[in-house]
Amino acid sequence: MLETLGARVERIGLWTVIRLMGELDLCGRPVLTNAIDQAGLAPQPRVIVDMTDVWFMDSSGLEALLRSSRWIHARGGRLALLGLHPRVRKILDITGTLAAFETVDSLSDLPG
Repeated sequence: MLETLGARVERIGLWTVIRLMGELDLCGRPVLTNAIDQAGLAPQPRVIVDMTDVWFMDSSGLEALLRSSRWIHARGGRLALLGLHPRVRKILDITGTLAAFETVDSLSDLPG
């Protein structure tokens, strides 16, 4: 399967920032889920998914985000989305799932 998504993971204070680059689709989904699995090992994980460089997301990518959010919340943590591309935001709006996510506009806006 062709990998269409890249990820870099870094710690900023109490937060794990997962910077995604590319397309969040069926092929890229494992990249996100692997990064979330690692970030979620911490007690009460705080995760930012930086989607600034994600210009495409299909239904499997959306499902991966929703499952990741539920899993992090079940562990007493928080998951927020950063830098939503207008096309990705539109998908979240159309599907009525935008409200399911905490969003931030920049890393300096990291919630406490």
